[in-house]
Amino acid sequence: MNRIKELRIEQKKTQKDAADFLGMSEQVLSYYERGKREPKLKTWEKLAEYFGVPVPYLMGISNDRDGWDEWSKNTGYSIDEIKNEINRLLESGRISKNEDIQKQIGYAVRSLEGDIPTATNAVLRITTTKLRDVRNFVQDSFLISDEKVVCKLGKLQ
Repeated sequence: MNRIKELRIEQKKTQKDAADFLGMSEQVLSYYERGKREPKLKTWEKLAEYFGVPVPYLMGISNDRDGWDEWSKNTGYSIDEIKNEINRLLESGRISKNEDIQKQIGYAVRSLEGDIPTATNAVLRITTTKLRDVRNFVQDSFLISDEKVVCKLGKLQ
């Protein structure tokens, strides 16, 4: 059995609020809550986002409400690695304690993968770009003609 109604009541949300968020009628949501209709995957994903839980938990497939096992299994990072990254991000003020756990975990995973701009990542990106520019400048400055290297800029100092 799915947990849509249980989470909606627990979070003190009305059917109208949830239905409006999903862009559907209250009647359709009621069918989902009572198990008379099965949501499509996109709807499950929107519902999970709305309630701040993983889809498998919402569907009643998993009892892992925060999704630690799912995140670990799907990313290859251990639960401890993810938790340590969340703590690091909280301590540095990069994420807020007020964010729901799914957003914290998602941000931590993206940070572990280097997808989040950080001071270190920004410096590395800028340095890489500048080195590429220097390499291209040097390559463009020399011509190889009849096995002689000729500097287009004159004498190389």
